[in-house]
Amino acid sequence: MKELATIKQKVDSALERFMDEKVNNSTGFVKECMLKNKEFLLRGGKRLRPILCIKSYESICGAIDEYIVKKSIALEMLHVSTLIHDDIMDNDDLRRGKPSMHKMIGIPNAIIQGNILLSLAYSSLADEEMQLLNNTYLKVNYGQMLDMHYEEQKISEQEYLEMARLKTGELLGTAAELGVLIAKGTIENRQKLRQYAQNIAIGFQLHDDLMDLSKDMKKGNTLGSDIMHGKRTLMVVKALEKGLELPALGKMDATEAEIDESVKILLDNGIIKYCSDKAEEYINSAKKIVSDEFFLELADYMIKRKN
Repeated sequence: MKELATIKQKVDSALERFMDEKVNNSTGFVKECMLKNKEFLLRGGKRLRPILCIKSYESICGAIDEYIVKKSIALEMLHVSTLIHDDIMDNDDLRRGKPSMHKMIGIPNAIIQGNILLSLAYSSLADEEMQLLNNTYLKVNYGQMLDMHYEEQKISEQEYLEMARLKTGELLGTAAELGVLIAKGTIENRQKLRQYAQNIAIGFQLHDDLMDLSKDMKKGNTLGSDIMHGKRTLMVVKALEKGLELPALGKMDATEAEIDESVKILLDNGIIKYCSDKAEEYINSAKKIVSDEFFLELADYMIKRKN
């Protein structure tokens, strides 16, 4: 999607300018912390949340301006703050192909870095916007709690989907709603785009789970990380329902052969296809809500991407 790349450049530039200002206004150790956060923020990433906010704003106002670009970066800073903390909880070594924050500076400092990014996210928002983001952050944390709580448990498909809605869907939903709110759109438009975004988010999460087990896709962390951590992805949920044993499940020192065997079991039992079809269901549901070409293409992108 060409437009994704164009808007991403605007978001990246806004993030860099914002962080440069924070770095330049800091001294000593605080300046070092700001530089670390700047590097982590600018490593890459798809910028889907700010982009969705910007395009939702444009759908009401008819144009993209500097005002909404500056507002939208709050979503990326909140998102990245959760990634820093997520990596600590999962003890992941890599984030976007580079060392995770806690591997660079230790767990205590990484926790603080995540907190700093969250505070910076709130700094550019008005009261109602901040309240929306704060409520979202609470729900994202509920989702993360469930993600950890469910490890080593047998859960249902519905429980997985609710966890995915909270952990992934809430922030993308808020990204779309925030754009409409800033544009002073109607409650109906806010709800409509929020529902669209939550559907594509669950499709995104299901596809992300599939990518974790694919050597052909570049997720940016260790192949099979989720299954080794015992994460209850929908694939694992369905495997446990069928009474299947996955050699790599919950085994942090799993060999490549054990990961490959786990993938083969999931393939042979139709579980990977089931999860892929489920992701497509959510994408198709989202596409019924909107007619704008960008939103339709974005929905398809969620399950066709390779990184």
